[in-house]
Amino acid sequence: MQRNWGKVGLAGLVALLLVTGCGKTEETVAPVGEGETAEAALIPVGIEEIKEGTLNHSDRLIGEISANTNIALYAKVPGTLVELQVKKGDTVKNGQVIGKLDPKDYQIAVKQAEAALAVANANLNQAKSGKGLNPAGTSQDLAAQGIELSLGMYQRAKDSAEQGLRLSQANYDRMKALYEANAISAKEIEQEEKALLQAQTQYKAQIDQAESTLLQAKSQLNQAVKSEAQTDAGIEVAHARVKQAQVDIERARNSLQDTQIKATADGIITDVKVEVGDGVSPQAPIAQLIHIDPAVVKLNVTEANRPKFKEGLELEITVPSLQKKMKARIMHVGLEASAHTKMFPVELHASNPDRSLLPGMKVDVMVTDLEVKKGLLLPTDAIVDRDGKKMVYVIQGGNIAVQREVVLTEGNTKQVLVESGVSAGEQVVVKGHSQLKDQALIRIVK
Repeated sequence: MQRNWGKVGLAGLVALLLVTGCGKTEETVAPVGEGETAEAALIPVGIEEIKEGTLNHSDRLIGEISANTNIALYAKVPGTLVELQVKKGDTVKNGQVIGKLDPKDYQIAVKQAEAALAVANANLNQAKSGKGLNPAGTSQDLAAQGIELSLGMYQRAKDSAEQGLRLSQANYDRMKALYEANAISAKEIEQEEKALLQAQTQYKAQIDQAESTLLQAKSQLNQAVKSEAQTDAGIEVAHARVKQAQVDIERARNSLQDTQIKATADGIITDVKVEVGDGVSPQAPIAQLIHIDPAVVKLNVTEANRPKFKEGLELEITVPSLQKKMKARIMHVGLEASAHTKMFPVELHASNPDRSLLPGMKVDVMVTDLEVKKGLLLPTDAIVDRDGKKMVYVIQGGNIAVQREVVLTEGNTKQVLVESGVSAGEQVVVKGHSQLKDQALIRIVK
């Protein structure tokens, strides 16, 4: 569990807190049983007094090791787990298969998508064939040819009708002149007038028929154009359906591949959350993975000490639990202090090929010229980390432990400067936190 400290080279502080008070959980005080005295039922604790003083100079800050990668692994598709290929502690590579889901439903989905693609292609071919069934050309081409023929017929009918009308008119004019010269009778001129009228009627009928034929040809052309457009639109729709079917089949094949669950990074499996036969989904992790080479050393530094930490600089670190010294390189110096602790985060990378550096281990980070400060000193053993807050138990009335939140600045392995929450002269619990809760009754032991 990572902890963010109050203003300290407090990284150092964090370590000690976790060894002593940090991480302690509350336990219910056992009730007084028959035969027990009230004194025996009180929780035994050790205490120290808070005093004003000077924080001892130190060239050591305490940090904590973290994984440089800590991720959850998920299945990309839902299904039933039929094979699990890893267990806690296994080392895996990015892309390695760690489990398999039942693929049957996804195999069926691929076949359905393939069938849908075949249907879409068939529809496209059918739509295309509608444009080229007549060897003479498309319906639009044929209609255009019909208009050309109708125009020719119209022109010929018009010319023929006009020629007949001109002949009838000329014959009538000639006969009329003869009539006026008393060369022919009135009956003969009447016959010529009838012949002219008949020629005019015939001319109009021929022209009307030719125009009707032409209009019909134009109508056929318009219909052919519309039909052609509909055919083109049908082909376009068929093309779109083929593309959609291709997308669907690709998606189905990807889903089938995703029934193989793969690691998304190199690392070590730290937790497996499922068993064969479980139903899994993309919303719930199936395993946890960390990568610890290099290991990340995290600490917090004060505003005054921040300039001493430069990216790329190598510092000496010590891992007390392993009695091991090594070099670590500063990879990140925070640009913004925590609003709560007023501390700047710093991260270092330490080579860890043998994976001996594990998350949660405390590390001493060696630095120089740390600033010395005066103020209210709180024993680090008094501090308990609860829900991300720094708490202490203050003694009231001689036998009551009252839980109180404190705001810290910086410190070393024994003492920390406290900004608020307690006062000089107050007594705080430094031993026996594990059984305490707010307002617990206690008895003081040495």
